[in-house]
Amino acid sequence: MSELNTSGSGNKSRGEETRQKLLLVGARLFAINGFKGVSMRNLAKEANINIATVGYHFGGKLGLYEAVLQDVIDHKHEFFPSKENLDEHIGRFDSGEISKGDLVRWYFGVLINAIIGDPETEWASLIISRELAVPSELYPQLDRDLLTPSFESLALLLETVMEPDASREERIIMVIALMGMALKFAHSKTVLSRVGWEEYTPENIAKATDILCRRIIGFIGCEES
Repeated sequence: MSELNTSGSGNKSRGEETRQKLLLVGARLFAINGFKGVSMRNLAKEANINIATVGYHFGGKLGLYEAVLQDVIDHKHEFFPSKENLDEHIGRFDSGEISKGDLVRWYFGVLINAIIGDPETEWASLIISRELAVPSELYPQLDRDLLTPSFESLALLLETVMEPDASREERIIMVIALMGMALKFAHSKTVLSRVGWEEYTPENIAKATDILCRRIIGFIGCEES
C-alpha cells in the first residue's frame, strides 16, 4: 500500500513539474512570438517533451495560453500595486506623512522594478503589451481581471495627486499614457540598445526608476512646492 502511494505521489509531482515547466516555456514563447507565432511543435521542443503532453495538461495551445494568462492575472500584484496597498499609501499622504511626489515614486517604483527587475514578470509584461496591441479571443478575461483593476488603481492615484480641476477625460488619457510608458520597459532589447546598457543591472534599474519617476512627477504636474 505504501509503495503504491509513494509511486502515485511521485507521478503527481512529476506531472505538476511538467505543467509548471510548460507554463514557464509558454510564457516566454508567447511573449516573444505572440500566440499565433507559437506552434505545438515549438512548445514541445522548447520544453523537451512530446506534443501529446501539452494536450494532456492543457488540451492544446489555446488551453496553455489561457493558463499562462491566468497565471499573469493571479500574480498581478507582483507588478501592479494592489488597491489595498494604494489606499494605505493614500492614507499616509492624507495624514501628511508622505508627499505627492513620494506617493508617485512609490507606485511607479513598484511597477518599474517589477517589469525590468524580474525575468518572469518581464514575460508577463510583454504578453500584456501584445494583448493591448493585438487582442486575442482571451483579451476580455485579461481586461476584466487585470487591466481594468490596474487602470482604476492608477486612475485613483492620479485623482489624488493631480490638480483638482483636472477632468476625468484628462486623467484617463494620462493613465493610458503612463501604463504604456511603464510597460515599454519590458521590451528590454530595444531599451538597452538605445540607452547603451548591456543589461538591467541593479544600478541601471535604480537609475531608470529614478529618472522615470522624476519625469512622471513633472508630467502629471504634481511637483512639490
